[in-house]
Amino acid sequence: MKTLYLDCKNGVCADMIISGLRALGAETEAGFEEDMSQLIHRVIEHGEYEQGDHHESGESEHCCNAGAHHAHGDEKGHLHHLHSHGVSYAAIKEVLGRAPMTESAKQTAQKIYETIARAEARVHKATLETVHFHEVGRAEAIINIAKAAAMLDSMGVDKIVCSEVCDGCGTIECSHGIIPVPVPAVKAMMDSCDYVFKTEPVSTELVTPSGLGMLIGMGAECAPRPEGSIIAKGIGYGGRDTGRGGMEIYIIEEE
Repeated sequence: MKTLYLDCKNGVCADMIISGLRALGAETEAGFEEDMSQLIHRVIEHGEYEQGDHHESGESEHCCNAGAHHAHGDEKGHLHHLHSHGVSYAAIKEVLGRAPMTESAKQTAQKIYETIARAEARVHKATLETVHFHEVGRAEAIINIAKAAAMLDSMGVDKIVCSEVCDGCGTIECSHGIIPVPVPAVKAMMDSCDYVFKTEPVSTELVTPSGLGMLIGMGAECAPRPEGSIIAKGIGYGGRDTGRGGMEIYIIEEE
């Protein structure tokens, strides 16, 4: 049995998972990111999908701002609309459903976003129909989650296992100002899954909503590292120095 194991003692974020999978040899098809960027531009920015059509009558919109705080690049200027108004979960599902990847990868990406959406809806007392995203609705966040799903699909693993997940403490600054760690969306995910979490004496965020959402949405089981032969090992790094190093990631052939 081919198992993917992620050691989360230094936290988890989208960049860690993506760079870790890349270190193991996983990659997306040529032009994937550009195709995704154009799809997001058409569907969300240029009217192929109307966000307002999917709101429940009588309910207000809720914009969710707790997102992946590990550094990403600057968004393209033509996608500024996504930042000022937020992006609905329904709009993101539309994008993922039309993404240039396999049905299996689409399902994984949609499960990841559903995990995040349910957490954000719980935090903001919204529903999946009314919840909106800011940070995790950015073009780069959508592309990263789709990319992780496509990379995982290309690896053909039979099972995914993760260690206990370590987060920091204190506070972190985001769109709504300074908020406590774990951020609300992460806390909501922690409360609704059976993972083991540990708080480290590190005064910053080690676990981001997109990172934890990826773990849960990918179907990772929290358990000790499986016994077996290590086929490959890599290290995935986040875009921000937390003083803790990267994420060790393995492919193990279980005995």
